[in-house]
Amino acid sequence: DLIGCISGDTTVVHVTGIYSYVMPTGFSPNGDNNNDLLLVKGRGIDYIDLIIYDRIGEKVFESTSLDKGWDGTYKGMLMNDNSFDYILNVTYCNGKSVSEKGTLALIR
Repeated sequence: DLIGCISGDTTVVHVTGIYSYVMPTGFSPNGDNNNDLLLVKGRGIDYIDLIIYDRIGEKVFESTSLDKGWDGTYKGMLMNDNSFDYILNVTYCNGKSVSEKGTLALIR
């Protein structure tokens, strides 16, 4: 027993990945409560702008909120299985921005 002795130690922790996002490559809005909503997820995000287009270039969805995802409908109608193009702009809390274009799959 070390009565009266004080010990100390220092640990340096490097935190990485504070600012990140994940854009799904597909989703299945079939009503089974599993992967029914296309949502952008991430950490350190201040703002997003997600625009989804059908194969002829018509905008079918837009969101500026991480909490508002696409349910696979357009003007109240179910969209068919298909590929959709998207443009995603993400602004992090530190002011840095990232832009991405890609394709996602809607699978019922």
